[in-house]
Amino acid sequence: MSAIKSLILDLGNTVFYIDFDLTFKYWGEKSNTDWQLLKDRFQWDEQHILFEKGLLSEMDFVKHISETMQIPLSLDDFIVGWNEIYLENLEGIEVFMERVGKKYRLLALSNTNFTHERVWKDKYRELFSHFEFVFASHHMEAVKPEPAIYQQVIDYLQLEPCEMVFCDDKKENIEGAEKMGMHGIVVSSPDQMYRDLRALGVEWANS
Repeated sequence: MSAIKSLILDLGNTVFYIDFDLTFKYWGEKSNTDWQLLKDRFQWDEQHILFEKGLLSEMDFVKHISETMQIPLSLDDFIVGWNEIYLENLEGIEVFMERVGKKYRLLALSNTNFTHERVWKDKYRELFSHFEFVFASHHMEAVKPEPAIYQQVIDYLQLEPCEMVFCDDKKENIEGAEKMGMHGIVVSSPDQMYRDLRALGVEWANS
């Protein structure tokens, strides 16, 4: 097995925790609508994919989801609610990133959008200082698990895919990376991710 030279991390629930229920709860309060009903009506559809590819404007996305959820949603309420998702860092992730980044090329690869970028680039600024580069889908016109998004990372690194490990909390995104020749880890908890990385030969100091 080729030695690992690069670690690529998803962001939400891989570096920091996120919870979209908080978004629907905020919109439910603003629209006086049961948040579970809004969650059921919301669709992770083609318009959402276009938004995360950077190919649909905020206003067009707001109009679309307002119609889908059947509530009048202002741009301001969309922005605040959409960014309610961000929570604390995964346990031990700061120390892990600091130490592993000294030995491996450390990158991020996330399906995200312009609205979310306004928050995560500042809220997690200290964490992000450990990344060599952050690949964000809305700057790439591609989303995971499309082959094109992984290829852009491979082209940037100029390494063999077998020298890369990709960690993500969604199985389909890991399967997409593995089809490109990368090693993949489906993240269910920080301890599990650290164990699986060590099993692949990724090493970092404990102290």
